[in-house]
Amino acid sequence: MQWLDPKNIFDAFLKRFIEASRDAFYNALYIVFDARAPIALYGSLMTQQTKKRDKLPFYLNPLPDNEKALRWFGKHLREKRGAKRASAVAKLADVPGELIQALENGEFKIGLGQLRRIIAFGYEMSFEDLLAECFEANRAIFDPRADRPYERDRHYSLVWEMNRKDKERTALLIGGDQDAFLWGIPMRRLNGQPLLTEYLELGAARKKKDGAGATPRNNHDGTEVIHVINGTVQAHVGGGTPENSASPRLEKGDSIHFRSDQPHHIENLSPISTALLLIVRFQGSLARKAR
Repeated sequence: MQWLDPKNIFDAFLKRFIEASRDAFYNALYIVFDARAPIALYGSLMTQQTKKRDKLPFYLNPLPDNEKALRWFGKHLREKRGAKRASAVAKLADVPGELIQALENGEFKIGLGQLRRIIAFGYEMSFEDLLAECFEANRAIFDPRADRPYERDRHYSLVWEMNRKDKERTALLIGGDQDAFLWGIPMRRLNGQPLLTEYLELGAARKKKDGAGATPRNNHDGTEVIHVINGTVQAHVGGGTPENSASPRLEKGDSIHFRSDQPHHIENLSPISTALLLIVRFQGSLARKAR
């Protein structure tokens, strides 16, 4: 009978353990060294806890009065609705009436594509025009120095990092579901063009929690380009037969371009860190409907 060498057994076990732990180890390194968030926020490496890493926000830190701006936006929607019933808005937008009531109460826990569609088809208004009104009414929040106009004729830049000393962070209106995803809309508009930019942050894909780290499945008019700034995600586009659907894995620096009238959603593949995406939209008929 051949006896097994204990050293070989230990070496085999160690190899399997390292392979199984590699992804978690890389994610830990990513959080500490690549995320560029203040390390002091999470404490020392010895005292960090996983439950602190998977909470939103990690990148899209809202301004102090962001909730105030969202409440203003919801109240303004109610005023714009006028004599029209909330149920009529819901029917036009093909959504539950409770969702319209939540929006008008300042609760924006839905995907940004669906929100744009509700405002265009339900309220029959331009989302960008509403954002312009929100900016002016809350200028003390979005432009406290009164030198960053919402309307731009030539260009605007997006600066999302809080620790940039050379540039001021771009003001964002931030909404979404705190347990699953956050979206951030730059309070800027480039006049005379149909492209729109926004950020999307996906929470960690925590097990045993439905919807964690993923956007709700939806479809709306237009096309989208999603670019991964940080993280690893999986985009799900289409449905029905395999020939009509795709679920590519996207890592940092990757992009996907697709028709957003196809059912789609995107999910974070990391269980311990969030993912940050840049989304560019071309609204197409959605923009024409709101005119």
